[in-house]
Amino acid sequence: MEMLLVLGSITAASTAERPRLEPAVMTDLLWSVATATDHLEHVYVSTSPGVLNLAIYVLAGSPEEARNVSRRLCERAVKQSPALSGWSCV
Repeated sequence: MEMLLVLGSITAASTAERPRLEPAVMTDLLWSVATATDHLEHVYVSTSPGVLNLAIYVLAGSPEEARNVSRRLCERAVKQSPALSGWSCV
């Protein structure tokens, strides 16, 4: 396995309806939904109204595996956080 970077976003259905979320809150949320099998190493989040830009580093055997792990993390965060109701992973 090697540490791989995956870039992604979580977007709101409508930016007018969604407040700006603090990067530290989103970073904590991603760490809280991670499991040992995700092999999460680092998370960086930047935000603007209606958009969360993610840089997720995971230990994985291939870029495809890293993308799949990152997608699952993103989807778990959206499902488990009331603050992300109506948001989706891109």
